[in-house]
Amino acid sequence: MISVIKPGCKHLFAGTVAAIFSNPAKQFDDTACNLASINLMKFYNPDNVQVHYNVTGPEIWEQTEGEVDAIVAGAGTGGTLSGAGKFLKEKKPSVKVILADPVGSILADLYDEEKTTPGQYVVEGIGQDFLPGNFHKDVVDFAIRVTDEQSVQAAYDLMKLEGIFGGSSSGCIAAAAAAYCVGLEGGGKNVLAILPDGGRGYMSTIYDDTWMQEKFPNSKFTR
Repeated sequence: MISVIKPGCKHLFAGTVAAIFSNPAKQFDDTACNLASINLMKFYNPDNVQVHYNVTGPEIWEQTEGEVDAIVAGAGTGGTLSGAGKFLKEKKPSVKVILADPVGSILADLYDEEKTTPGQYVVEGIGQDFLPGNFHKDVVDFAIRVTDEQSVQAAYDLMKLEGIFGGSSSGCIAAAAAAYCVGLEGGGKNVLAILPDGGRGYMSTIYDDTWMQEKFPNSKFTR
């Protein structure tokens, strides 16, 4: 089923939305198999983790000249945190790897005695209701839970204060990074947040006033 985000983008650029079909996900899998397509199994394919170990981790290390003390990222498949986190810890064992997890996702439960019931959340692309094979929990030091309201407000703050037009998952990660920094003692630490999405895909959601009013009727946000 096509997301409401895509029609919103088309309207933004004066496009016309064609007929949208909706079928069970299984039908798409069956069709792909019939067409001899290849399912890369991103949740379990070890190459997912390996590419972040080979590329993302070294890029962070080189661009920070090794002066990185913590990284904060979300987990959809788990590849980014598992791969980049492993590389950085091998280079500098003191590096903290922190998971930003939307409230409603179960991944933070791995690091917290408080267990949650899987639920719905506005944040897209990160968080899960199952444990992906590519999420290597031993690489992550701890998790920070972030509400939808915190994620959206952080996305607005990124745009207003930093000129970064991010989506809801970027907001979630930025909020977690800010919360981590507030708890640091002494200062002088370099905390890197990996922001995975842009705001263009959210013109019909968190950047749409009508949608926001429907989703958060009792919340106030500052832009």
